Amino acid sequence: MSLVNNTAPDFSIPAAYRACDFPFAVQADSEGYHPAACHFLALCMKLVYERPAVIQDIIENQWGVTWHQYLSTGLRGSDRLYLDAKDKAQFEPHTRTMVLETERAVVVAFRGSEPTNLINFRSSGRITLLPQSGMGRVHAGFWSCLFWGDAEGGTLYSRIVETLDALPDPDKPIYLTGHSLGAALALLFAQAANAQHPQLARRIAGVYGFAAPRVGDAAFAAACEAAYPQRIHHFVHASDIVPRVPPMILEYRHTGKERFITSLGRVLSDEAQIKRWHRIEGFGFLPLYLYKIGAGILTRGETLRTVYRVVLLVVLPGLADHWPSDYEAAIRRQIDRHESG
Repeated sequence: MSLVNNTAPDFSIPAAYRACDFPFAVQADSEGYHPAACHFLALCMKLVYERPAVIQDIIENQWGVTWHQYLSTGLRGSDRLYLDAKDKAQFEPHTRTMVLETERAVVVAFRGSEPTNLINFRSSGRITLLPQSGMGRVHAGFWSCLFWGDAEGGTLYSRIVETLDALPDPDKPIYLTGHSLGAALALLFAQAANAQHPQLARRIAGVYGFAAPRVGDAAFAAACEAAYPQRIHHFVHASDIVPRVPPMILEYRHTGKERFITSLGRVLSDEAQIKRWHRIEGFGFLPLYLYKIGAGILTRGETLRTVYRVVLLVVLPGLADHWPSDYEAAIRRQIDRHESG
């Protein structure tokens, strides 16, 4: 089990829905949000951190849907360098993506950076804004992760497009998801498809980003909104630092509808409540942090997660709320409350 999932290795589908029925016949709300669909995509963004054999087993044998591809670039554990267009040495990015298919949709899930994968941190740390035709300026490091490659192997973007084009149903809707760096890549893929493969882009029915950093400038954010109105959903958990970087002072902006998960586990969509809870999480950081540690001590099966939280309080407290399992669990509880209510 991966480091980010060893505290919560549960990939089960709630009783409220079946994976094969995704994205479900129930109507979404006025902002295009459907909790069950969101939860399934949260499971996907969590699962993509695992080894290919584990992923395939869960998709086929537990979820009962079709597994297609596990795509990767870079060599895990290497420190290989390459020269960019300006002859500057850059670390080769490690990027992972999985493609699966239900009876009604295709899901592409992008993996984020594990804390131990320093190569991905080096790649995503290049915060220069890079102009791209028709989409404003984007994060140079994220862009390199999506478009790094060679003539023989192709880029991650080109390989995903080839995989999607090879699927038997050319009209089936596509959903993109990811956590952290993976959420940034999902958004960049959507905009790159809109610019380079418009027929494919028209099939993109939703982009669900969990703990996404800021990806581009205001022009990029506006281009995303114009291309995918009410189809981009941006989730932030409590004091997670990653959605707050790169800073706005460097002209970075978020895009899409924000949904905020509080330290108490509530999933908020109202803008006024979200602003209020951003302030609460900021000013009340320490008592809320201690509350989560206490709740973890009293909750069965939360011992290891609580240990991580205590360690991160000393080392880097802004990452304590970044775990993909925290995002998935909050949305699972939202579904459970809806079913019981």
